[in-house]
Amino acid sequence: MSPPFTVDFEIDGRSVSLETRPDRRLLDLIREDVGITGVREGCGGGECGACSVLLDGRLINSCCMPAVQMKGCNITTIDGFAKTEEFTLIADAFAEAGAVQCGFCTPGFIMATAALLSHNPRPTDEDIRTGLSGILCRCTGYTMVIEAVKIAVEKLAAADLQFNQQTPTSKTMKATSLSPQTIADAIRLLNQGYRPVAGGTDLIVRRHALLKSEPKNAGTGNLFSCRQIVETNRMYQENGRLNIGSSVSLTDIIGFPGCPPLLRKALSSIGSPGIRNAATLAGNICNAGPAADSLPVLYLLNAKIHTSGGSGTRDISIEDFITGPGRTLLQPDELVLSICFKIPDEAAGEHGWIFKKVGTRAANALSKLSVAALWKNANNTLTDFRLAIGACAPTVIRSFEAEQLIIGSTTRELEQHLPQYLAVYGKLIRPIDDQRSTAAYRKNTALKLIEHIIKTAGNIHRNENKKW
Repeated sequence: MSPPFTVDFEIDGRSVSLETRPDRRLLDLIREDVGITGVREGCGGGECGACSVLLDGRLINSCCMPAVQMKGCNITTIDGFAKTEEFTLIADAFAEAGAVQCGFCTPGFIMATAALLSHNPRPTDEDIRTGLSGILCRCTGYTMVIEAVKIAVEKLAAADLQFNQQTPTSKTMKATSLSPQTIADAIRLLNQGYRPVAGGTDLIVRRHALLKSEPKNAGTGNLFSCRQIVETNRMYQENGRLNIGSSVSLTDIIGFPGCPPLLRKALSSIGSPGIRNAATLAGNICNAGPAADSLPVLYLLNAKIHTSGGSGTRDISIEDFITGPGRTLLQPDELVLSICFKIPDEAAGEHGWIFKKVGTRAANALSKLSVAALWKNANNTLTDFRLAIGACAPTVIRSFEAEQLIIGSTTRELEQHLPQYLAVYGKLIRPIDDQRSTAAYRKNTALKLIEHIIKTAGNIHRNENKKW
């Protein structure tokens, strides 16, 4: 059993203090302990958005957030937001556009709309689609929902209403037993059998499913939060390198001016706004899933994983760190502190790049496969070329042999030797059949994408007068 754990937070303007398991879902705290039932459970896996709330002003899926992360947070639910004038105007806009059908998803859409318009009062159509991308409408009413947001924009502007701008909390909280502020305290918890969590968007879903199906095997729920550790919350550039703390959210990485466009593109394909506001890059790495969208890019960037544990600190290349599906070199007493890599010249236009994810839908989709590439072409000669493929083998595929064959090639040589390059990659691509795709589809599509990338990098498409 977990030791007693008390979580204190603000919700809809009132303070609550609850004794619970550290791994209890925020959704369950809200519905069962606080008694706010406007926050709904749909999928329970972070895919439908019916449980959306604002956490320190940011949209998150409450079914994916552990209680241990809630200390000192400010939460707004649909019930609390319903007491505002902004809610009235947004709700009127949804009614006017006919955007309410069965109504189950409506609280999620309204909270997503509030989150979007609070920081972007004049969104484009694309902004609206992105902002609402984590909310699933089973009645297929998306066109009317988008129209509702446009109407809400005009209503809010006409009323001269501006949202109360909340920003993620940055206050320093008092250290608690499960919210350590130093690496040494975190390592002590690791040695006591506790598990670190920063985002928790994947872990908490798995834990809850196990609690429901096999409660005897669900473990003790012993988690601790890394959010108060200074070293894990920093993101900075130094000597041409980018250092990303293990507790920094994907949203903050995407918004960081020094984030390479290639990495920004890959991270933007992960989940939805409600997921990205909580999830971390370190979590995506430590899950070690072959389909993790950040991994192909991190392989190209030759990223290093900086850890600290009882035996000291280590810098481990990402190729070595991930040893197989769900397996890494991280030791039981070791904590990931940061991810570091040299910033490529793509931001200055010197490197070309492509990231392509193939999934079943635009948001909240696990990859059938993904391909990332980075290259430099000088006078129709490739002086740099890197390519990585995800979800097509137990770990990310990157062939240094193929890259060395390609680097130094002219456009003509690339055209001549393209079958040879594809043959090298073809031997490495070993996908599986699963619920997302067949092995044959994955391999054929991956080879087509690789062919397209090589042709693009070598300016062969220009010669063919062919568009992708």
